[in-house]
Amino acid sequence: MLHRVLKPFPFAGNGYTLEHLTVGDEREFGTATDGLVSEGYISLAAKVEERAVEPVEIAEEPAAVITGDLAEPAAELTFEPPPAPAATRRKRK
Repeated sequence: MLHRVLKPFPFAGNGYTLEHLTVGDEREFGTATDGLVSEGYISLAAKVEERAVEPVEIAEEPAAVITGDLAEPAAELTFEPPPAPAATRRKRK
């Protein structure tokens, strides 16, 4: 959730880089939120909307095509490699 700075103070959000926050700055303070609110340095600014994760379908390309009866010995099966991708490089002259 976003919080707004009420009093200027130095803050190291990443633990290393010290930033001098001014009145009106808005950001997320993570685990420091409770202490900063109780000391009067920040207050709730707005709720951040959390988007629901939607599943994405990924089309899979066949790696190879195997034809023949799978009950037969492997010597009688045929194997076709997948089609080669289109050439993207030019030949040097």
